[in-house]
Amino acid sequence: MIERRDIDGNELWWLGEGPGAHADEPRDSETVAASLAGRFRFVEESESSAGLRHPQLGALHAILAYRSTEENEPITVVMPTGTGKTETMLAAYCHSPSRTLVVVPSDALRTQIAEKFATLGVLPAVGAVVDDFMCPVVLVVKSGLQTVDQVERLLTPANVVVATAQALNACSEEARIRLAQSCRRLFVDEAHHLGARTWKEVVDLFGGREVVQFTATPYREDGRHLGGRIAYAYPLRLAQVHGYFARINYHSVIDLTDPDRAVGTAAHLGD
Repeated sequence: MIERRDIDGNELWWLGEGPGAHADEPRDSETVAASLAGRFRFVEESESSAGLRHPQLGALHAILAYRSTEENEPITVVMPTGTGKTETMLAAYCHSPSRTLVVVPSDALRTQIAEKFATLGVLPAVGAVVDDFMCPVVLVVKSGLQTVDQVERLLTPANVVVATAQALNACSEEARIRLAQSCRRLFVDEAHHLGARTWKEVVDLFGGREVVQFTATPYREDGRHLGGRIAYAYPLRLAQVHGYFARINYHSVIDLTDPDRAVGTAAHLGD
């Protein structure tokens, strides 16, 4: 069960019950990070036991190799839909639990990613995080931050920050810079949805620090290649061979007023 607390129009999320729970109040960010240090395990899925999938482990090792070089150039991880991109992101965080900003393209995905980080997804169930650990406290940015003091107050308990590019644009320049300075790394999810200018503005905030963008395609919606070196790309043919990439039934959804709600309604009707 995820607990939620409204703070200045934004929300703090933490796990109240279950593996890695905090109970009624969130623990401080340093205690949480310390509890996760050394708790990650490279557990591989097999026919007889659960674990991380081959593409997840491959992508994770590519990210760790990137970290070891201390390069400044952003990298791209290409994983087809269904291969477990989000759990790869969680594993990369748990391996080295430092405050992380996750930028997503939509409100619906912001909620999905925040829930995953607050519970660590399937990692506890498959034995990828073990022993006495606590799940991250997640700050869900829903409205623009305006002052440095506001940023510092909101970030104090947070291990992970999840925001849309629109929410970051709504922040004042000083607040946005302070938010980025307070995070050690940047994950960009569904990076192909970000336009070139938005992508550059977000990435430029993390000059000299780790930037990993996750996507199902290395090309933006305008057909141009994403910035950053491709560090890992799992082939679509293998995703199909191993049954990760399921058949997709296409449904057109057009709603310029509230596209997230329209997509959610269409998905529910299609269950």
